[in-house]
Amino acid sequence: MTVSGLAVAVLAASAPLLLAACSASTDATREEPVPQDPRALALDAFDEMRELESLRMAGTFTTADGVIAMDVRIRSDGQCEGEFEMGRGTARFVKDDQGAWIKGDERFWRATLDTPKEARVVIALVGSKWARPPSDAMLGPLCDFDQVLDTFDPKLFDDGSVSQGDVEVVGDVETVPVKEKSFGIWTTIWISVAEPHRVVKMITPSGDDPGRVEFSEFDRELDITPPDEDVVVDLRGDAPERVV
Repeated sequence: MTVSGLAVAVLAASAPLLLAACSASTDATREEPVPQDPRALALDAFDEMRELESLRMAGTFTTADGVIAMDVRIRSDGQCEGEFEMGRGTARFVKDDQGAWIKGDERFWRATLDTPKEARVVIALVGSKWARPPSDAMLGPLCDFDQVLDTFDPKLFDDGSVSQGDVEVVGDVETVPVKEKSFGIWTTIWISVAEPHRVVKMITPSGDDPGRVEFSEFDRELDITPPDEDVVVDLRGDAPERVV
């Protein structure tokens, strides 16, 4: 699965879930040798990524609905927290083993809900508080750690051409860009030079869903804290006006 495929998986949720993260990438020089087999390097990095228990991913994706941006921290048990932006609307979200919560601005609700009436009802009910959505599965694709790890499918390198570039710095990490081309679409993967090799950034500049995503905070301890009950509006009831 390419970064475009990751975007499709994320956007399978009933609400667009994605806050932009900046990427710093500059040329760097290095005296130590860099691994020379790009295919082997990429496969090694993919193996390391699939062993993780937590990570942070942040990026932007271009879809038919416009540019969507996200910044999310996620654990292997499906707990997560983060922010996302679609158009001019922004929202925060939290999901733990007890449920899910979303806090969006008016533009987010208007962009997300099916009708203007639904948006008006939810905005009036929730205001500036957190919403407990009718289904905790609303955040499922974004907080599905296994689905994120499926991005690092070794089959990506079964066919197509693979090449390696010069060392670059992404954030504060020395990386090697590895380019892979399949079906006329280039995907570039920046892999950390230091071991364990891990994917630091992916970008698909062409195709139907161009996007970029960065990965960091590998296996960092992540404590997920839900919002206090007094700032939450529960939308799980059966009242017809409580719809999301």
